[in-house]
Amino acid sequence: MNVKTIGITTNAAGAFDQNFRLTGQVVAIAIDTGDLSTPDITLSDLATGTTVLAVTGLAADAVYHPKRLAQLNTTGADIVAAAGPPAVDNVYDSPVVLGTLRVLVAGAGDTKSGTIRIAYRG
Repeated sequence: MNVKTIGITTNAAGAFDQNFRLTGQVVAIAIDTGDLSTPDITLSDLATGTTVLAVTGLAADAVYHPKRLAQLNTTGADIVAAAGPPAVDNVYDSPVVLGTLRVLVAGAGDTKSGTIRIAYRG
């Protein structure tokens, strides 16, 4: 298991937008809000545009274990139960980032800071 630590420091508009090298399957994301003021945080795969995590108005430190519907290796179709979502037997897996992770923070306050730690296999 690998861990990537990303330091967040917002600009005067309360925003942060940077890309980071990361290739692997994201297993957990820990966010230490520090003195960020209820930020909106989005992590996404720059190559595919797939959202790994999107949180709005985060008021306290948190740990997330992001999941997405798994897909068939032959067609790319989501693997869902015959009854369709939200069936309990849908198949989920951790999202994969293919080289570049985009971290976007908005509404976090002028020159505030926090930390994001990402545990991933890869």
